[in-house]
Amino acid sequence: MTVLPARILVDEVLQEVTKKKRKSLLGFCIILVATIKGGIVPSKIPALGIELTSTNQNSLLVLIGLIVAYFLIGFIIYSISDYIAWRVRFLSSVAEYFSEKGEISDDLAQGKIIAPGHNDSKIGNYIKPVGNIRLIFDILLPIMIGCYSITVLIQNP
Repeated sequence: MTVLPARILVDEVLQEVTKKKRKSLLGFCIILVATIKGGIVPSKIPALGIELTSTNQNSLLVLIGLIVAYFLIGFIIYSISDYIAWRVRFLSSVAEYFSEKGEISDDLAQGKIIAPGHNDSKIGNYIKPVGNIRLIFDILLPIMIGCYSITVLIQNP
C-alpha cells in the first residue's frame, strides 16, 4: 500500500544527522549571542588554568563565531539535501497514488494537488499550511538565528 501524499506533507523533513547539526548550531548561537550581548566573556577558565586577556577574549568570540559559521553551513547543506529527498518522496507518492487509481488528473499535471488520498476536506485544507509552517520552523528559523548570531559578532566593537 502506498503512503498517502498527505501523510508525507506533514511528515519529518529532516534526518537525525541534520537535527543534530541544528541543535549544535542553535546551542552555539545562544552561547555567542549571550556572550556578546550579555557581556559574559569569561576572564578565567580555572579548570584549564587559563586567564584570558582582552585580546584572548575577542579571539574566543571569533572562535565561537567560526564554529557557528561551520554549523550554519553544514545545516544549510544537510537541510537542502533532506528537503530534496522529502520532496522526491512526496512526488513519488503522488504519482504512485494516481497510478494505483488508474487515473492521472489535470490537477496533478498542473501541480495543484495538495493532499490526494485524504478524504476529510477540512483537514486537507490544513495539510499544506502546516507542512509549510514546519519547514519554516525546522529549517528557515535556525538559519535566520545563525545569520543573526554572526551579524552580532561582526557588529561587536
